[in-house]
Amino acid sequence: MAALAGCGGLDGKIGNYDKVAVWPSANPVGQQPTTELTTLAPVTVECYTGGMYKISYDGGSGYVDAHTSIMSDKGEVSPSMVSGC
Repeated sequence: MAALAGCGGLDGKIGNYDKVAVWPSANPVGQQPTTELTTLAPVTVECYTGGMYKISYDGGSGYVDAHTSIMSDKGEVSPSMVSGC
């Protein structure tokens, strides 16, 4: 899992027990989520910006709140573990 992807991302899985909204941009105000991810959904965290992680997942990409629990082989992902967007 936590192998750094070719594009510099960090692989992990959603650790939240509820659904996690995925937003089309880093500023979700006035937007609708593009999808919701559930516990253990695999994601790649690409970068961090403005309290949001940019992620990719099977079927798309988007942004999730940085308070989302994403577990990697290195532990829970934090902003300091990924580059800025």
